[in-house]
Amino acid sequence: MRYISQNSLTVEDWAKNACGAFAVAYYLWESGKVKYSGDDAAECVKKIYNSRGFKIGKPLASGCSLLNEDYSNPASMRAFLTEKSSTAQAYCDGDSQLARLLPVFGIDDCIDVIDGDGYLIGIFRIDKSLHYILVRIKGGRWVQFIDPVDGEKSDSAESELMSDTGSKVYQFQKAGIWIPG
Repeated sequence: MRYISQNSLTVEDWAKNACGAFAVAYYLWESGKVKYSGDDAAECVKKIYNSRGFKIGKPLASGCSLLNEDYSNPASMRAFLTEKSSTAQAYCDGDSQLARLLPVFGIDDCIDVIDGDGYLIGIFRIDKSLHYILVRIKGGRWVQFIDPVDGEKSDSAESELMSDTGSKVYQFQKAGIWIPG
């Protein structure tokens, strides 16, 4: 299945930095919490992206070359998911380069191990920017991902996602939002 994507909305300026909102919407559709409708999909993602506090904003983005004020804020993403009756937890491996950055967002209660089944909205690095991708996990293993760039489900192991996908190299930052279940 292919969902709406950032590439399909290239004329929409807001979509270029909304990968976090796309990943949240993919989770809501995949988990059945919201029914997917191609006709309403762009409006659903835009509503998430424009919800109060969803973007990082200027104060947090200043001073960090990896951040853009229009990027999705991981703390806001977790709060949004929790509001939608999901148990969303911040995940950050102690070796992650983002371990020092997450407290800036107000995230200081990270888990460092992902067990069982669920979804991870993983934080990846592409060139000099951050990117969110929805990853489905079964038995602690990565089994599928949906990248907001193209909106397509791909059956893949973690190592395949970290390799060259098209013209970009995705590097998992060992951090994200874990949604068990």
